[in-house]
Amino acid sequence: MSFFNHLEMLPPDPIFGLVKAFQEDKNPNKADLTVGIYYNEDLKPEVLKVVKEAEKALVDLEKTKTYLPIDGDQFYLEGTLKLLFGEDLASSEGYRTYCAQSVGGTGALRVVAQTLKEFVTDEIYIPAPTWPNHLKVFKSAGLEVKTYPYYNNKSHQIEFEEMLKTISKIKEGSAILFHGCCHNPTGKDPTKQQWEELSKLILEKKLIPVFDVAYQGFGESLDEDAWAVRHFVKAGHELFACYSYSKIFGLYAERVGAVFAVTSDEKTKKILATNVKPLIRGNYSNPPKHGASIVSYVLHHEILSKSWRQELELMRVRIVNIRNEFSKLMQEKCPDRDYRYIDSLKGLFCLTGLSKEQVLKVIEDYGVYMTYGGRINLTGLNHDNIEYVTDSISKVLKQKD
Repeated sequence: MSFFNHLEMLPPDPIFGLVKAFQEDKNPNKADLTVGIYYNEDLKPEVLKVVKEAEKALVDLEKTKTYLPIDGDQFYLEGTLKLLFGEDLASSEGYRTYCAQSVGGTGALRVVAQTLKEFVTDEIYIPAPTWPNHLKVFKSAGLEVKTYPYYNNKSHQIEFEEMLKTISKIKEGSAILFHGCCHNPTGKDPTKQQWEELSKLILEKKLIPVFDVAYQGFGESLDEDAWAVRHFVKAGHELFACYSYSKIFGLYAERVGAVFAVTSDEKTKKILATNVKPLIRGNYSNPPKHGASIVSYVLHHEILSKSWRQELELMRVRIVNIRNEFSKLMQEKCPDRDYRYIDSLKGLFCLTGLSKEQVLKVIEDYGVYMTYGGRINLTGLNHDNIEYVTDSISKVLKQKD
């Protein structure tokens, strides 16, 4: 007799299950394009040089391992707010912004989900498609999750007019999720003009935006990738922003994130803080220290901060170069299809256009692993395997033809 006899065996996580299958695959040419981790040209998830430098310094500087406050290290949060908002906006709008350190970007989303459910709304709209974990995080907090049109798989464009039509029908007070930059899984972001139209409509409809920002600096630059969030703040929105350092600092295992709640005024911010802190306390009590200390040390150290920005730019350039090469090779191997759209995308990911059945065939026949929706992590490619991967994908596409 067990209290768990009523449970059924569930399938593995759709992404991490593929990682396990990849590890067990005997194909010598196999390629892993699944998980959203930045890989260097050697296909290694290296530790950034500035992270190593900061850790060396922290060994001597750290005097205690005691708990952080419920909402975390304020010095770290100050640096993160400036990075996301920019110096001027952080100074002018920081008075109405509540900041809390979180357990990665996912932890930030969970704090926002609980805050929305407890105090704001029962529903949130997310783009179709989006990162699969968005649905799980918001549903687990008790929110009703609905979708709005975002991306057309045939035209490879944002379905902007359909998006506006759907948003115009959302009831007042509802939440709506956006990717701050480098949309996952499509890599397709709204233009500045489209962001301006969205901002205006959302203000009119009295909706509360939630920005998920996990790739600032992977698209165009740190400032350009923060444009949408900064525009919404300047436009006077109350909003949430969920931030992650997993990718841009390579701190995946340290779970370094933050949540920002931009309110209407300082009084509201203080009241909200007293209500959010108990939610955090009842969830993970207080955040971990080590990863945030690394980020804080680098951001506030003039030389290391400059070095980090240089490392980040090298990462961004590799992403752009491998994306362009992938697009070029796919166009050469499948001339009856148009792969030029890939060149205009941003960030780690793009959609290959493969169906689930085709993805399974690429995996089974060639050992090229990607998510079942056809999303690939471009940094899983390098000059040694890109010919093999594009050959494999093109062969499967031609089989259907």
